[in-house]
This record gives sequence, structure tokens and C-alpha cells, in this order.
Amino acid sequence: MNCQNPGGKEIGTEYDTVKLYMFDEIPLSDNSRARLLLNAAKKLIPLMHCQNNITYPDPDQVAPQ
Repeated sequence: MNCQNPGGKEIGTEYDTVKLYMFDEIPLSDNSRARLLLNAAKKLIPLMHCQNNITYPDPDQVAPQ
């Protein structure tokens, strides 16, 4: 997922990348983790006002069940 020209700001700063980390003590499968991270990205990325259309991978392709 590449957000081009986020919010009309200059590209090239350390803040151009959003990284999501998940730390938990609940045993989750890789597929469940992928679903949670993708759902979080779907809520966060629209707030970045990307100039391009963002597509999200299928969680089952990221981490098969």
C-alpha cells in the first residue's frame, strides 16, 4: 500500500511511512493478526488523504489460514 502525496505534503521525510505493530499476549493466528492490521489500515489510510487509490490485500493471501 503506497500513499502517493499524502495530504499534498512534500515527500521525503521520515513521517511518510506509517508502520503498524501489534504486541499482544493473546494467542492469535497469523491470519487473525493480518485481519486486525488490515482493518486498522483501512481506518487510518483514508485520514492520510492519498492522491491515489489504495488497494488492500486479502488477509487470506497475506497469512493463509
